Amino acid sequence: MTGIIGINFGYHWDEIIHYDTAKCSLKSGIILPCIDDPELADFGKAYYNYPSFIFLLSLISYVLCDTFQHIFLNSHTHLSFDIYRLVTRPVFLGLSCCSGLWLYLSLSKTNKVAAIIATAIQLLSWEFAYHSRWIAPDAVMAQFCALWLMALARSENSVYRLRWLAFAAIAAGVATATKYTAGALLPATIFFSWLTKSQPLKIKNFPVKTAITSLILFLATFIIITPGVILQPLEFIGDVRYEMIHYSSTDGLYYGVTVDDVHGGALVFAALLWEYISFAFISHIPLLSFLLMLTSLVGLTHLFRTKRQALAITIAVVILFYTYYFSSKTVIFVVRNYLFLLPLIAFLIGNGIEQMFNHSRLTRFLVLILILTTITLNSYNLIDSALSISNSKRNDLSFLIYQHIKSHPHEKFALSKSLHNTLQSEKLPNVVKPTEADTFAYRDEDLRPLMETIKLNDYPSTHHNTFKWLGPREVNYNYYNVWAGRDRILLVPMKDANRMGLTSVLSEN
Repeated sequence: MTGIIGINFGYHWDEIIHYDTAKCSLKSGIILPCIDDPELADFGKAYYNYPSFIFLLSLISYVLCDTFQHIFLNSHTHLSFDIYRLVTRPVFLGLSCCSGLWLYLSLSKTNKVAAIIATAIQLLSWEFAYHSRWIAPDAVMAQFCALWLMALARSENSVYRLRWLAFAAIAAGVATATKYTAGALLPATIFFSWLTKSQPLKIKNFPVKTAITSLILFLATFIIITPGVILQPLEFIGDVRYEMIHYSSTDGLYYGVTVDDVHGGALVFAALLWEYISFAFISHIPLLSFLLMLTSLVGLTHLFRTKRQALAITIAVVILFYTYYFSSKTVIFVVRNYLFLLPLIAFLIGNGIEQMFNHSRLTRFLVLILILTTITLNSYNLIDSALSISNSKRNDLSFLIYQHIKSHPHEKFALSKSLHNTLQSEKLPNVVKPTEADTFAYRDEDLRPLMETIKLNDYPSTHHNTFKWLGPREVNYNYYNVWAGRDRILLVPMKDANRMGLTSVLSEN
């Protein structure tokens, strides 16, 4: 429900591409992703920067919207971009939310309490919620990762084990046809099958037939969804190669700095990745997120103790592999790329919480308080963030900053030129010069027009706690600080504002 409330969140850079590929495909009469908008000419005529599941989903949505428009509204104009995205976003939202169902089914066979907790962790995550509104592959890919996990979990001790493993290979194929990075789920499927037959691993016990079957099903699924790999191989290879080079080099300059790039090496990247996973992934409250991450370790241990080592090792290896892959092969840090790890972690947390319920009365009480607090605060945050998008009265920025300054009398604020002019008549005693301030406040619109003309010292979008802000909360601004959305007021500690160079560019004095 909160996803629908906040569905009209504004602009997302990918959506115009998916709209154009659907429109171009219908115009050409060939069901392959193509581009004919001159403003998108840099992408070429074909489009395989993403595999084709998102294109097909966008195409189906476009056709249904266009048909409805012609039949019921008697309109003979082409479907507009605004209508397309308002109708297509709920389709992506609904499909993404199926991840909760797959998580429930992956655990309900063994423990319904763990299943409910894992589902709640997944669907009440703010990070998952706002990404799910986008016409983009990431939350949909996470949903297929949850489906893959369900197939592995259901295969354990099942008389239909081989069928479930085949289904896991198909799920891995669809996930990879949604976003290329899911490709490692195929070897993970084969690895899981091997582990269930042999512990410790022995070459003679390698499941050759299962591996061949999985490979065939995976490739067939991928090719059916993305036939361009065969029909347009040069364009396909060129686009995939472009993305590989892009992610291993730079995302470009914004405000004169590379806001998304991490050039400190693999260990620095891994630390930032796990900072995000530990302090933002599960809850918007860093402490809650971190405590729940700790319970995932309990869940991993519990899987080992209940003779589910194959599943435990596979999940751990997948998480560690992707930590290595992103840290060593990419430079650009964009958190939506890591969203597919959430179902794996939610699965472990569900197991961990359930196991801790069986410990002492004190442990049971503390865990109950933790999970109820998380569900309550995460639910409230989803409602509050959705209302911040849909309710324009809540986004009167002048009123919001006035109230914030007035309600923090012991904190000293320095203001940008525009905010200083807005609040000058209020004579607030804790609005001071930058040299005396604790916090610097400025509007996003103060900075955004200067994106290509100024040079800050730094403006990172790689930490969970760089910014606080007042106004709409359609994204986590800490990780999307060049978001082309509605205006908001940013609050930055004065020492950080000086270090970044914000005060010299924006302050009144």
